[in-house]
Amino acid sequence: MIPTSPTGVFIYTALYALLCAAIFLRVMLFDRKGGEYRALPAWLAWVLCVLSGSIPLRFLFGSIPAPDPASFGLAVFLLCAVFKTRGSVYHLLPWCKPSAAHHARDIYRRFQP
Repeated sequence: MIPTSPTGVFIYTALYALLCAAIFLRVMLFDRKGGEYRALPAWLAWVLCVLSGSIPLRFLFGSIPAPDPASFGLAVFLLCAVFKTRGSVYHLLPWCKPSAAHHARDIYRRFQP
């Protein structure tokens, strides 16, 4: 439920701006650690940074209306997903499978003479 008092609306909007700033910073500070560059996830990460980074800026300049509960919920969900993947947009995409745990049968395949 959206608060109706001016102070409540300000706090609600500030929390939304903080969520978006956290999404922006987590994606922006992602370290590939020598991983392979992929164009589509890189562009999607750039778009996500622009979209989520514009919210705190608009909040600072006072040009953002109070967000609805659905936007707030989506921001919370996206923040949880981005932190789960440590900022990797590639791992948010549906075709990406996390690397499987190494099993004993993989050891025999890798170390055959």
